[in-house]
Amino acid sequence: MWSHKGIRKGQSWHCVGPTIASPPFNTMDFHGSDEIASTISDYKQVGAYFFQTDGPQMYSNSIIQDVFLHVNDDAIKVYHSGVTLSRATIWKCHNDPVIQIGWDARDVSGVFIDSLNVIHSRYRRSEVYVPSAIIGGSPFYCGGKAVDPTKTFEMTVSNLSVEGPCGGAPALIRIIPLVNYDIKLRGVIFHNGLLDGQLGESIVPEVKDGDGRRLEMKLSISDWFVDGKLVTMENFHHDRLGRLNIHESYWNHWKIHSSAGETEST
Repeated sequence: MWSHKGIRKGQSWHCVGPTIASPPFNTMDFHGSDEIASTISDYKQVGAYFFQTDGPQMYSNSIIQDVFLHVNDDAIKVYHSGVTLSRATIWKCHNDPVIQIGWDARDVSGVFIDSLNVIHSRYRRSEVYVPSAIIGGSPFYCGGKAVDPTKTFEMTVSNLSVEGPCGGAPALIRIIPLVNYDIKLRGVIFHNGLLDGQLGESIVPEVKDGDGRRLEMKLSISDWFVDGKLVTMENFHHDRLGRLNIHESYWNHWKIHSSAGETEST
């Protein structure tokens, strides 16, 4: 729907006010330099039922605000640093997560997402390669690559609201680690609980580089509510309220806490 060839370094793309309907494939394909910026506001996308109808690209130093994204692929693609996204409403079909942070090893920092409202999701089955989750990190898109412990992905998400029950709410996070991670989640509400069975389970497996070095999984979650109940270190487990299944090698890296009480960590 949005396409351009020969993009040059330093250019900016401004997209203010349009509504697009029934995109047939990738919503936005820009070719050339990716050292550009996007300013997107009051943008609406509807009728995106075909696979690979994703959200718009967020290049470095981009500002995106007041958008409605109906998607059947990655809604929010966090591949670049210095991005601010605020007041986004998501209607999610089955394919891929709401926030995609994988496919390649990248150094990413300074990403802030605030007031993200997932008002509908329809995940049909449990998947990790194309993660059935709110935050997903897919493995390498192309073979022959190795995880990179010299790189770090850093992101803060505040005021995340996930509604159901039509299709249900999927897992909070599913990541196949490719780099080190420093992810902060502040104020997470799953209003109607998590999907039953494997679909509602968050999964972060152990991954090492070619020399056997483990990656870091710095994950901080505060004020996380599922069906009106606070997730704590007493009930985060994969078979309890939080349905959080993080490999034991990452323990002592991450924490769950409440801003109204004491910090709980492991």
